[in-house]
Amino acid sequence: ETSLSANSTVGSAKLVRVYNGHTAAVLITNTDQSVSFTMPSGSISFCQKDSTDELSANVGGSAVLVTSVAFNIS
Repeated sequence: ETSLSANSTVGSAKLVRVYNGHTAAVLITNTDQSVSFTMPSGSISFCQKDSTDELSANVGGSAVLVTSVAFNIS
């Protein structure tokens, strides 16, 4: 688990768990696909992306925690 204080591929992950530990809502953006979503304070979301796509947070990035999630499609 790491913070989203800078743009990150989250270890080239294709599925990322995002936790907003900031005191306010945070806009999470996939900077390569120009797609974004808002996360309320204290919320958890899962984001599917390409391995080279970077995620960013508009504010409070040090309080936004991300980790890669293993999954198998069969």
